[in-house]
Amino acid sequence: MSFPTLKGRHFLALALAAAGVFADTAPAAEKLLPIPSPAKFAPPAGKIAFQDGDTLVFLGDSITSQCLATQYIEDFFYTRFPKTRLHFHNAGTVGDRAADALDRFEADVAAFKPKYVSVLFGMNDGGFTDWQEPVFEEFQRSMTALLDRIGEAGATPIPMTPTMFDALPNKLSNRTQEPRDGAYNNVLKTYSAWVKEESKRRGIAVADLYAPMVAVTEEKRRSEADWTMIPDTMHPTAAGHVVMAAAFLNDVVFCPPVSEILISKKNNVWQATVGNGDLTDLQGDEKVAFTFAAKSLPWVLPPEADEGQKLLPVAFKKPPALSSELLAVRGLAPGKYELKIDGESVGQWTDTELAVGIDLGENPKTPQYQQALKVALLNKTRTARTEHPMRIDWATLKAQRNALKAVEQANDNPNRIAQMQKSFATFLEGNQKSISEYVAKSQEIEEAIYAMNEPAARKYEVVPVAPVAGGQP
Repeated sequence: MSFPTLKGRHFLALALAAAGVFADTAPAAEKLLPIPSPAKFAPPAGKIAFQDGDTLVFLGDSITSQCLATQYIEDFFYTRFPKTRLHFHNAGTVGDRAADALDRFEADVAAFKPKYVSVLFGMNDGGFTDWQEPVFEEFQRSMTALLDRIGEAGATPIPMTPTMFDALPNKLSNRTQEPRDGAYNNVLKTYSAWVKEESKRRGIAVADLYAPMVAVTEEKRRSEADWTMIPDTMHPTAAGHVVMAAAFLNDVVFCPPVSEILISKKNNVWQATVGNGDLTDLQGDEKVAFTFAAKSLPWVLPPEADEGQKLLPVAFKKPPALSSELLAVRGLAPGKYELKIDGESVGQWTDTELAVGIDLGENPKTPQYQQALKVALLNKTRTARTEHPMRIDWATLKAQRNALKAVEQANDNPNRIAQMQKSFATFLEGNQKSISEYVAKSQEIEEAIYAMNEPAARKYEVVPVAPVAGGQP
């Protein structure tokens, strides 16, 4: 991820100017970093704040079973709330419609005793054709039954709108399918509207994935006519899954800043105000130094997600601040300063830039970033070794169960039916054993994640490196 420049990182400038905050030490034109406030670290109305011991199940079709957006959402929780022990289970299955999820609900959802269940269906439910009223009615019935079933299991559903369908790759490859390619994304738009309306009716949070995916696609094609993040028309790349994860976090989840540190000099005395951490040993003379123990780490994703991070300002009218780690130092003599954390340089800024405030959340040089990256990479290993292959087992089970149902419903030869039932029972025993082993291994790796995600106390030093013209360092 690229380290953000000062541009675009101004924080509540007008409000601060009106309030006259730190008027004696902040640059007159750029009083931008607000005083850290406890209110920022308390859940606002309508946002979900997960509690220790909660389980979140991601229920959906093959887009969920790609295990990318789900992995990135998990990364957020592992790093933003390291002391809150949460558990996650991916329950996406290839080809599923909402009705199919009801068939596997007890074993693949309820068995994990979830507190929350995200629900992503629609891509398959619409039938990949133009508008069909009976098909839409079936989607409504199945989704309604599924949301009710989640509630009956003691969990809260978190509906997500369908993702977008991108017909352009088909057109560019001369494999256009009509009416699917010409109409289907608009069909999903209506399905998306229904999901939002039904969520509003029930008074539950909803994540709008459709709108930001369409927005970023339309904007990118203004300069790149063949741009897509859905190369097979249905399944997003890692970049698309970052947009999905950000939409979920932005719309549904309580997302406090990583931390906020405001150091200022008043009446020749250095003082500190902080949010979401503990600051000690503040010293100021030729350099400013202190120790800070944050309660969170920044949201860092594996390298393949870098492109997706760059899309977020395009995808959202107001880009979500999902990794805000702010530092401001006011009262420094004019000059350029180097910031060191645990003795290692993480960058250089002028006294004015430091007074305005810098955001370290996406700076790969900080030890916090590197620690969060290790968490993300271990979670990627967990996904690759357990969650993703487990979904293959579930897809195989679905195919075997459907084959047996077809024979039973056809009233085939009784001997053939009995033979298939016996074969299915043998298959099911091995299948469930394999799934149980994946679940156990997933939990084992999750324990390792929680053993490495605790933020450490870090030593900060703001050291002068050069004066500005006419000034002294």
